[in-house]
Amino acid sequence: KPEVVRGCVGLAAVVWAAAALGGFVQSMAGFGGAIVIMALLPFALPISEAAAVGDVITMVLSFSMFGQYRLAVDYRRIGWPAAAYLITSMAAIWSMRFIPAERLRGLFGFFLLGLAIYFMFFANGAAVPAGRLSQLSCGGLAGLCGGFFGISGPAISLYYLAAMGTKEAYLGTINAFFSLTVVANLAGRIANGHLSGVMFPIVIAGVASILVGSAAGKAVAVRISMENMKRCVYVLMIFA
Repeated sequence: KPEVVRGCVGLAAVVWAAAALGGFVQSMAGFGGAIVIMALLPFALPISEAAAVGDVITMVLSFSMFGQYRLAVDYRRIGWPAAAYLITSMAAIWSMRFIPAERLRGLFGFFLLGLAIYFMFFANGAAVPAGRLSQLSCGGLAGLCGGFFGISGPAISLYYLAAMGTKEAYLGTINAFFSLTVVANLAGRIANGHLSGVMFPIVIAGVASILVGSAAGKAVAVRISMENMKRCVYVLMIFA
C-alpha cells in the first residue's frame, strides 16, 4: 500500500539521518554519537525499539575504537563496572514491558533535559574517586540509562576518566566496556521483543550511515571547534 511504503521510506530516512549525524558528531567531539541518535530516533520509533536500533548502530563505533586502542586497554578495570551495568541494564530492559509507551517517552524527555543541563554546567567539574564504589555505582547508573534509553556513556565515563592515566587507555578501556555491554544489551532486547528481523534492513542502513557520517566528520574536523560542536549537541538535546 502507498501509505505503508511512505511509512517505511520515512522511517529509513529518520534512521539514516540520525546515524549520519551521530557518526559526524562522534568523530568531531569524541562523544555524543548515541545521544544524537537517541534524540532523533524516538520521533519515528517507540523508545524500546529506538534503543535497540541505536545499540546496533553505535556498536559499530565501539568495536572500531576498541580495535584501534586495543593495546592500551586495562582489562582489570572492566569486570566490576560491567557486572553492575549488566544487572541494572537487564532489569531496565525487562521492566520496559510494564511501562506505557507515552510515559516512557516523557521520562526520556526529562532524561535528555537533565543530561543537557549536566553537560552545560557541571560536566567539566564532575569527578569521582577511582575505587570499587565508583566502579559499582557508575556501572549501575550507566546500566539503568543504557537499558532504558540507550545512552550509557555519561555515567560510566565519570569513572573511566578518573581511573585511566592516558587518553589512549581511556578510549580503549571504555570502548572495550561498551563492546561487551552492548552485545549483552542486544541479547536482552531481542529476548524481550524490542528488536526483530523486520528491522534488519533499517539497521543495515543505519550502520552504513554512521560510517559515512564518521568519515564526513573527520574530513571537516579542522573547520569546526569542539566547543561549538558540543553546544550544537546540547541544543539538540534540549529541543528533542
